[in-house]
Amino acid sequence: MGIKGRIENAEAALPDFFFWQDVLRLAKKTGLSSAALLADVQAMDRRYGHLVVPAPGGKLDVAPALRAIAEGEALDYQELVSETRRELRRMRARQSRTARTRR
Repeated sequence: MGIKGRIENAEAALPDFFFWQDVLRLAKKTGLSSAALLADVQAMDRRYGHLVVPAPGGKLDVAPALRAIAEGEALDYQELVSETRRELRRMRARQSRTARTRR
């Protein structure tokens, strides 16, 4: 495999890397094992992931999924939305830093 292919593979793996870093960070914060947390996230994705729908401009509408999660997991919807927004801002900041370091 040439250098271009290796770079493409590395770029494709970045979301998984950042996801795993988030799992490790949350596991440390909550005191759960990373494997248990990952299993919980995967189970929630199976239950609610289909509710995330494409929106105009290449964006995703996560509101239906967040409503279902809040109802199904007995969580406060507004708190869940606030936490989701915070995490998305953190994710964008990480991606921006990563993009700047690749230049």
